[in-house]
This record gives sequence, C-alpha cells and structure tokens, in this order.
Amino acid sequence: MKKNNIELRIYELLGVKVVQKIVLVNAKYILHAMKGNETPGNYFIGKLTYENMNVYKKGIFANSAIHVLGALLCIAKLFPVVSTAYIVGAILNLYLVMLQRYNYIKLKRVMNTIKPRYERRREELKNDILETDSKIKEHEYSVMTSKDNEKVIDIDTIINKSSLDDLKKMSKFLKNFKEKEYDNDYAFLDFQFIKLQVK
Repeated sequence: MKKNNIELRIYELLGVKVVQKIVLVNAKYILHAMKGNETPGNYFIGKLTYENMNVYKKGIFANSAIHVLGALLCIAKLFPVVSTAYIVGAILNLYLVMLQRYNYIKLKRVMNTIKPRYERRREELKNDILETDSKIKEHEYSVMTSKDNEKVIDIDTIINKSSLDDLKKMSKFLKNFKEKEYDNDYAFLDFQFIKLQVK
C-alpha cells in the first residue's frame, strides 16, 4: 500500500491528473458528438458496480497496451531522424501509460474493498433463487445474449454469468412467479429480461 501511495504521488507530481482531466473532457465531448452513453469500457465505469469496474479494468489494460506500443513506435522512429512530432508522440503516449497505471491502482483499491461484500451478496441471492423451489433445476431457460440472440441454458450457468443487479431481478421475479397461480410450472418460465455474456 505504501509503495502504491508513493507511486501515485510521483504520477501526480508529473502532472498525470492534468492529463486525466484533458482525456475525460475529450472523451465526453466525442461521446456527446456521437450521441453515446457513458457505458462501461475503456474510458468510463458507468454505474458504479463491481461488474462494471471489472469491464473498466480490462479497458485499462487494453489502453495501456495501445499506448505502450505507440510510445515504442515513436521512440523507434527517432533513431533514423530526430523529429519533434515523434518526441511529442512518445511523451504523450508515456503519459497516457502512466495515467492507465494511476487509474488501475486507484480502481484496484476500491475493488478490493467492495469484493467481500459483493461476493457475499451474490451467494445470498444465489441461495435465494435455488431455494425458491427444487423444481427450478429440472429445466433449462431462455435468456438473451449480449448480441441479442436467444439462448437456452441451465439455471446454474444463468446464475454464474449474471450480474448482481440481474440476480436481484431474478430473485424477485421467481418469488412473484411462485406466488401466482401458475402451478409452479417452470418449464414455461424464461429470463429474457437478462442479458448474459455467453457464446
């Protein structure tokens, strides 16, 4: 922790927070121009959930790889001919690599803090869903994939692939389903309101 604090402080002294503000302003401007949303990805977390933080973390790694490659290419181009453009390009990419490292350290701290509570809540919801009725494991259910395709899979896979928010929806949905006059026939049940990252 102390080592990370020193590292963060060094980045801040080198002006990485200024670069961070410039990047965010430009990213938001481009997003607004394209009429997009601040969904989880390379630049935004979106709704502050553990799953979205994981997506953002992958974006950090992707951005880091791109800017490391960009810095190396600019440095390599400097050997035959010294060019101001390549010097600026190398410095810019190195600053962006520092920014990704800075973001990663801070993100990891938050994720480590909330992970035990997140995993505990997932386990509680999983038990709630499976304890709704023993018959629920006798069937497979329809869900939507991230590519908007319908897929039929077993309940354990649905639970393991679902986000915390989707598990909450499932738990509530199943309780309502059981309370109504459906004779608890789970063969006719589907979870198409859930989108899963499945092939």
